[in-house]
Amino acid sequence: MVDRMNDEIKNLHDKILNYKGALYGSGKCVIFRSKDGDINPPVELLVIGEAPGYYESISGVPFVGKAGKELDKILDFLGFNYVITNVVKYRPTDENGQDRKPTQEEVESWLPLLEEQISLYKPKVILLLGDTALKAVLKLNMSITQVSKSFKTFYHQKIPTFVYFHPSYLVRNNYDWKSDIEKLKDLMKKYI
Repeated sequence: MVDRMNDEIKNLHDKILNYKGALYGSGKCVIFRSKDGDINPPVELLVIGEAPGYYESISGVPFVGKAGKELDKILDFLGFNYVITNVVKYRPTDENGQDRKPTQEEVESWLPLLEEQISLYKPKVILLLGDTALKAVLKLNMSITQVSKSFKTFYHQKIPTFVYFHPSYLVRNNYDWKSDIEKLKDLMKKYI
């Protein structure tokens, strides 16, 4: 699967696998998933979520649970070549082994490696999913609800960056995202 990736990306993935920043995480390290199984920069769309959940920590692949199935529908609708990753690469769990939101310390510890991913993948557009990704990458002190429906173009590393609800929110609330994603697709097409 990774044979066609360049050496810099392979080295970064090894660095992520060996990183000890997830002291409280569990399961497998989850680095990326892509439409075609490889990363060939520049990628059209880099999707960044929060952190792996239970199913992701078992499979080692981001967004494979219910939220992942919803994200797949969104990505199919968008039609771009994509790579998916998370801010935090290990599943954050509480003392009972349940999923929890990553702490600020965990986010900050993983952020330099995420920035390296962004630099090496060279995305034409970034899509941030949810509050954690929004605050980690754009450093905005706003809620996802305030930003998501504005369809505003932000920039990170000079890359057009868009923000949308995390797919788990969409699933929990049975949210019809099609008109929103149609607007995002029209905006993204300007850069892809």
